Amino acid sequence: MHAEIHLKDEQATVAFGNTLAAALRANFKTPANKCVLITLEGDLGAGKTTLVRATLRALGVTGAIKSPTYTLLEPYSVPLNSAENKSECLKIAHLDLYRLQEPEELEYIGGRDLLQIYNLILVEWPDKAKGYLAKAHIKIQLNHRDKGRQLILQSTEFVNDPVLKMFKNS
Repeated sequence: MHAEIHLKDEQATVAFGNTLAAALRANFKTPANKCVLITLEGDLGAGKTTLVRATLRALGVTGAIKSPTYTLLEPYSVPLNSAENKSECLKIAHLDLYRLQEPEELEYIGGRDLLQIYNLILVEWPDKAKGYLAKAHIKIQLNHRDKGRQLILQSTEFVNDPVLKMFKNS
């Protein structure tokens, strides 16, 4: 699946993050869907971190949402609050690999085990981790376009279609 969406301003980026969060939350109601890996690509200032922050906030993260530019990884945990999973939490990892010098540095934060630890992994600058990340379920490319942003959303082997179905008519 492939979708292209024009985001005219930061508010549109936040709105997209809210929609993405709703779709992801629906995805995690299905017990078989244990981990979703989303990569975000684009130039500096394209809106990757803004989109991640909006998505995390809409998923229920409270308090400060720090950019992991210097720490590489910021972990979060939010309750699923569904009838089926009253006590379960959604474990989220936000990675920013911009400062990664070598892909092997990902090993310092348990790079190969991330899919077993977290339910949702959001990775900015995934190209810096060649060979150390699994294939993304969803790829998001953000580009500067006409006083706004062009968002290209691609599904590779997404485990449950609600996320992408929400964007087919965008």
